[in-house]
Amino acid sequence: MVTAGRPEIAYGSPEYDDLIRPRVLEVLRTRPGFLVRLAAHRLIRGLFLPGDRWGIPAAEAPGHSFAAFRASTGGGPIAYVAAEPLAAVVKIVQRLWNPLLLAVALLSLWLHRRRWREHLPFLGVAAAFLAIAVLLHLEGRYLLPAVLVWTLLASGVRASAPGR
Repeated sequence: MVTAGRPEIAYGSPEYDDLIRPRVLEVLRTRPGFLVRLAAHRLIRGLFLPGDRWGIPAAEAPGHSFAAFRASTGGGPIAYVAAEPLAAVVKIVQRLWNPLLLAVALLSLWLHRRRWREHLPFLGVAAAFLAIAVLLHLEGRYLLPAVLVWTLLASGVRASAPGR
């Protein structure tokens, strides 16, 4: 749609940026609420529903999706789990991993809240990636540096367990 009048312009090129920049700035000026909603939607989708491929063909082939199963058999979630157990397990883990990791990292931050200054460098890395990626285009794979930060923060929960 952006290059409909100029199909020779390549996506992501400097010419593409020059073409789209005035449109983006106009939207920012006239509809700031749209930008806030867009950023919130992308952040939630990127953190909780990233849909990244894990390289497991038996779970990621289009014919193994729940939608394909439902269309061909009319079966529900339980029938899908019975028919495609590997695909179902992989999809469940994919959906739960990032939210669980984020929750454990937040728990660690809460348990170590008195040492909040020590966490700032880690949080700065996550915030820097999120600030850029959310507004441009957010995919779970772009959050890898943030996920590594969450993993480090999540490791602090064990260290704060009673008796340690």
